[in-house]
Amino acid sequence: MISRALFGKIWYPMRLGGVVNHLPRSCLSASPLFGNLIIPLFLDKVNAGSPATKVQSHFSACDTWLTDKQKRDTLQTLALCLPVYGSTIAANSARKLWSSLKLEIFQPTDPETEGEALKTTQVVIKTIYAEDVTDADLGGLAKDACAECIQILKEPEKSQAKPAIKVLCAFMSTTRQ
Repeated sequence: MISRALFGKIWYPMRLGGVVNHLPRSCLSASPLFGNLIIPLFLDKVNAGSPATKVQSHFSACDTWLTDKQKRDTLQTLALCLPVYGSTIAANSARKLWSSLKLEIFQPTDPETEGEALKTTQVVIKTIYAEDVTDADLGGLAKDACAECIQILKEPEKSQAKPAIKVLCAFMSTTRQ
């Protein structure tokens, strides 16, 4: 399939651990057809440097630990690509995306990466709920993640309370006036 061949050529420089530049970002966001191919790779790259997990990428022969800068680049690229991939692809990957982003927010390696994870979370929510959604339709990731954060806030003295507040604020900023 041509999209897989082209995708491999574009992804190759990124998977070597180099800093993502704007050319691959533009290429990866060029078509919604890349969505199903790229999202698992984004997740691998984000999870590879997370403090609580170490994921061996199926695209490299060795474990890959990303620098904070590389992880931020990956999050920025994901945020750029998701709206192009569309709400269906974002919704199908929502739980996995939230799991990876939540780790970066609740156990951040640095404030900048935490900020990028929050911005990417906003893009995920905006992309999933891009079309007009009624209160009856509002379910799935937004409802579950908010419920999870509210549950955490029942014990405000715990260390996860501040990140939960940040997530709820990020969600609120995605709502329309």
